[in-house]
Amino acid sequence: MDISSVCFRYWGKADPDYPGEPKWHPFVYHSLDVAAVASAFWACSPSLRRAFRTAFKAKSDAALKAWILFFVSLHDIGKLHALFQIKASETLKSIWQGIELGNIRPWAYDHGCNGFAQVDEDEEIADWIGTDQRKWVIAFGDWLAAVAGHHGSICQPDPAKRIRGYAAEDVRQHDAVARREWVEEAALLFLAPVGLSLCDAPPKCSVAARSLLAGFCSLCDWIGSNTELFGYQVPSKTPAEYLRSAEDQLACMNALERFGLTASVHSYRGVAALLKGDEHPRGVQTLVDGLPKVGDLTIVEAPTGSGKTEA
Repeated sequence: MDISSVCFRYWGKADPDYPGEPKWHPFVYHSLDVAAVASAFWACSPSLRRAFRTAFKAKSDAALKAWILFFVSLHDIGKLHALFQIKASETLKSIWQGIELGNIRPWAYDHGCNGFAQVDEDEEIADWIGTDQRKWVIAFGDWLAAVAGHHGSICQPDPAKRIRGYAAEDVRQHDAVARREWVEEAALLFLAPVGLSLCDAPPKCSVAARSLLAGFCSLCDWIGSNTELFGYQVPSKTPAEYLRSAEDQLACMNALERFGLTASVHSYRGVAALLKGDEHPRGVQTLVDGLPKVGDLTIVEAPTGSGKTEA
């Protein structure tokens, strides 16, 4: 995919008050910002990897990571829709030249669950993966429902949320082409390097697994939307080039540690080191450093306010 692709005619973030130019960030780049955060978080957190291993039964860590990054990169698939794009109409006119905005019928639209319903009920998923086998379509839909809901919620299949006839046929076709393009590009970026493709079924995504994935994606989206980390850019890099630059930016700014998601392990330096500069161990706190440095169970019983929490 290059910058002439249909996908690049959609914005992912737009703000007329953004302190710089341009005033919008391409959908493709925002999607990769979030995927880059997910990749960095996976790499530096053994506990996160353990949690995902427990929730999903994948053939390998490499395959599991590939599926996670692939679906995280699809979290905003509902933004590839004219009803979302028209929310920043001036931006839309500048990047999708020739569009007749009068052909788009105003409608309340949520790019999360309305967007999910559009692809879930319109048989787009079956078209993307090249099969209408129900179990494969359901498996794909379960993953997509977790990442598309936003803020930790999970989309539910609901035909009533699918908006029909929202624009002229050429506009709706333009949206569908963009969605397919992005799914195929995400598969090349994240699945192909480990020998997977859209023809492979993702691991089963249970209710518990969906909850984990939804929360993880929401957190990555929050960081990926930070404009101090990822400033708005005009389309100039291919998706692969931009992904590398986003990963480099995260590493350069030590972003995950800055946001408190990771930290270096320090050796224990006593209770006093955990207190504020003008505080000193008191009550039961004075006894902690005398306890054996082995695994054990210690029960502390003391009056309210005597320092049990720090102890």
